[in-house]
Amino acid sequence: MGMKKGTTPMYHSGMADRYPHLWDWVRKRGWIEIGRDGHLPSFARALDAGGLAWESKGKYDSLEDTLRDLDQGIAAWLQGEGRSQE
Repeated sequence: MGMKKGTTPMYHSGMADRYPHLWDWVRKRGWIEIGRDGHLPSFARALDAGGLAWESKGKYDSLEDTLRDLDQGIAAWLQGEGRSQE
């Protein structure tokens, strides 16, 4: 999948600087889900091949707050697993 002409890669948009753990997660380890799924009470989740690694609280005031919590949650999960960003 190529980029459209004139678009900026996500990395250069500041995403990696603002949310380094989240950025690293989706590039190297797993994926995230944001929004209600009808089954879990959380609003955002970080998953990998092993399943659910981290889930958020149920409500946020903004997407910015959600992404910040995802970044911090992933960092804490990696710390608890004894893993650091590679």
